[in-house]
Amino acid sequence: MTRRGTKRGRGARRRAEPVPREIAWWRSPFLRLVGWTGLAIGIAWIAFHAWHDPTFVLTSLGEGVLPLAPVYGFFRPEATPFVPQATSFVLLAVALLVGGSVLWQWIPSTKRGLFLAFVVVFAAAFRLAVHAVGTAALPGAQFLFYPGEDVLFDVSRINSVGAFLRDYTDLQPDLSLHGRTKPPGFALLHYGIQSWVGDNVQVVGSLLTCAASLIVLPVFYLGKALRGKPEDGRVCAMLAATAPSLVSFGAVSLDAIYAVIAATIFLVALLELRQPDRLLRVGLGLLLFLAMMLSYSTFIMGFFVASTLILERFRRPRACAVHLVQILAGFLLPFVWLYLYHGFDAVACFTSARELNTAIMRQAVGQPLTGVAVWLYASVGNVLAFLIYLGLPVVGSWFRLPRQGLTPVARVFAGGVFLAFGVACFGGMYLMETERVLLFLVPGATVLAVLSPGFRPAAAVLLVGLQAIAMDLLLFTLW
Repeated sequence: MTRRGTKRGRGARRRAEPVPREIAWWRSPFLRLVGWTGLAIGIAWIAFHAWHDPTFVLTSLGEGVLPLAPVYGFFRPEATPFVPQATSFVLLAVALLVGGSVLWQWIPSTKRGLFLAFVVVFAAAFRLAVHAVGTAALPGAQFLFYPGEDVLFDVSRINSVGAFLRDYTDLQPDLSLHGRTKPPGFALLHYGIQSWVGDNVQVVGSLLTCAASLIVLPVFYLGKALRGKPEDGRVCAMLAATAPSLVSFGAVSLDAIYAVIAATIFLVALLELRQPDRLLRVGLGLLLFLAMMLSYSTFIMGFFVASTLILERFRRPRACAVHLVQILAGFLLPFVWLYLYHGFDAVACFTSARELNTAIMRQAVGQPLTGVAVWLYASVGNVLAFLIYLGLPVVGSWFRLPRQGLTPVARVFAGGVFLAFGVACFGGMYLMETERVLLFLVPGATVLAVLSPGFRPAAAVLLVGLQAIAMDLLLFTLW
């Protein structure tokens, strides 16, 4: 009897224990973190805007319309009762976002090919829909916004690839405003596309938008390899498809094309950290060469690759030195070939681009952009502009990255990303507008979100996408 009674008593106590209740979604710690992050960034944005007149570094948009420094954008709401087509595209973008945020979770984790096909189509469709909020048209017209300023206008100077490379340094001062400060890669890219599909700017713009949407593929494998969890790859791919910076500039800027190459560099660098391999290191060098033919921001990517390798292998200095030399060989040998075969002088090209860029910026702003005051203002602005467009859920997750519990590779990768971000923002290379210029860092910065404890993927994807729609709805950006 005692035993039976004891059992009954234990059972009664078990039944009497309260059943834990799930925390309501609006009260979750993750959403509170996102809210506090938004409040902090909003206050910082307002404070920075009041620090100096925005034209201290940036330029106005005709008729004295001032930029919302540090963002190089202008407050110009698009969806109003007087612009009904804009409202229609807002609804389309929201419908795509909500539908995509639900459907990707229904695709079985075993159906990798199906998910990748879905996320590529979703990324392209979402970018096109958000772009149409402000234009009610396909992308491409932005190339003509400032006649003679985009790389598109340099195609007419290309009679043959070899002659263009040989004479590029001599041609630089007479190229388009953006072409003269860049390597020849983007002009050659436009030349190849127009040779294939013609010079219709909307066809070219739409094709470039779809190509830029392919960034979700390397980001998927990057997220998957970071901790070795396949589900992380799916989350990171969806975040890349909805990131405000990639969405806002993915249909109007060639920087989004460069970001695809950068994402691939992040991926190969991580794979080499996980399992060192000579072919991966040579491949890294070749990817850095390809990136350098498009943008001098490759100096930052090169710094990321070198810093992660050193952080991971500093206890083996000989091996570390050999591996760095292998990467450097893969990077330099193609330039040697271009010089010997085509006469393209990469060093002279960079020197000329730097001098021309300094002259352009001084003329645009109306003052020499030198001195501690300019550097401090621009550096702080670089950080804020990048974070504003990165996406509040991702930025919030940065503040909760664990100090312990990460794999050594994940810790080194995160350290390399933050070091590269610091150099990019405080190294004096950029004078704000980093919401666009630093698109290449977005893949590495985004995948770090999955390392944060308490990160909620479904909510993050939806909130990041809504921020992208809101930013494009309220702000007019030049590129």
